[in-house]
Amino acid sequence: NNNFSSQWNIGDAEVVRALEVSTTNGLVIRNNQFTHLRQPAYINDNTTGVIENNYVSDTKGWVVVANTNMTFTGNTFGTNVVDIAFIPGTPNNYTNIPAISAANGNAAIENQATSPATLAHVYVDGSVGVTGNGTQSSPYKTIAEAMTRVADNGTVTVAAGTYAENVAITKPLTLKGANSGTAGNGTRVAETVVDGGSTSAPFAVSANDVTINGFTIKGGVNNLNSGVWSTATNQNLTVTNNVITDNAIGVYAQCANNCTISNNLFDANNQVGSAGGSGIYAENSTNLTISGNEFKNHTQGNPIILASVASPSHTNIVVTNNNFHDNAYSNVYVLSVSNGTFTNNTVTPASDSTGFSFSGGNSDITITGNTITNGQRGIRIEDAGYGIGSNSNFTIRENNLSGNTEYGIGVTAGGYASGTINARLNVWGAASGPATT
Repeated sequence: NNNFSSQWNIGDAEVVRALEVSTTNGLVIRNNQFTHLRQPAYINDNTTGVIENNYVSDTKGWVVVANTNMTFTGNTFGTNVVDIAFIPGTPNNYTNIPAISAANGNAAIENQATSPATLAHVYVDGSVGVTGNGTQSSPYKTIAEAMTRVADNGTVTVAAGTYAENVAITKPLTLKGANSGTAGNGTRVAETVVDGGSTSAPFAVSANDVTINGFTIKGGVNNLNSGVWSTATNQNLTVTNNVITDNAIGVYAQCANNCTISNNLFDANNQVGSAGGSGIYAENSTNLTISGNEFKNHTQGNPIILASVASPSHTNIVVTNNNFHDNAYSNVYVLSVSNGTFTNNTVTPASDSTGFSFSGGNSDITITGNTITNGQRGIRIEDAGYGIGSNSNFTIRENNLSGNTEYGIGVTAGGYASGTINARLNVWGAASGPATT
């Protein structure tokens, strides 16, 4: 409950501290205000204790030797060079600085005990004249610089502007563009554009636990051939609230477990390349959820392709609450899925195309609550000859399949292994209902 202050200002050379603590056990620094000091405190080796509910502004931040064991919680900060700095000491007891940041109002924390020194939050602004050190007051000019500086599980915030980069993401982190939190088809502010320059992917993800939120992602052609590319071993990838456009593939969505692609706008990913023309393409995935996206203007391929390299290639897939329109080919093309749920999507196929095509090797598929209207075919079940067999165990209920000129549900000869498809309570728009072709 003390107020510590002086006439020191950021940039001054003097060393002015409220406290310097030698080795102490059970130290408590609580409910104080520290302003206009070089440091509120310098905590030396092997000290233990709690620093909580203090306010710090106009300083260079707490300085804490890394071999101490201090718990920071509930502290708040004004304008500081950094809010907390951990300096070298063995062992380094502060390896998860993003968690410490979250416990202290998203404090700006630098861990100088690592090489290179890392930040819990790194800032990028391409409009600055000279690249800085990644802090909010001195941002980097490029996203690539931030990738080295950010701590594992940290956050990189990128200002609006265009970044001609191919960003390699090799650690768990969150990337936030100017429209973080705003759906790709929502009302957005000036964009943070990452342009791969038609040389490779704007974002190449080879780490688990990555979130990409609030960007425009374009120019993913050649080499990795996509806007967002992920490895087959990737887990916990989230791609959300982005505009993904003008790539060969929008998202190359390989997923070993628990990946989410949500609330993006996929618009005209029509560049030439392997599987070019698709919004989302995957050959292997487990627990992949595709939800709340809009897909439009794909004229060279399918907005979603779940492709096959074995049977099954995809397990526990959810495609829900997406909107498909103004696309040239089958809007969702599905191969080799085991346990797939396709629900509450709105699909307007082209006059000569299909809503959903299940084209071989699919089993235990639930299709409910969708509106697939006014195209040529609503739902097509077939063996398209990929050598992965026919389909089995489909439930198709409570969909609106009206206005499709050829059929609402069509099963080609040999397209369904055996038994009866449960296709009750659908709206057909015609007395004839489903058809077998």
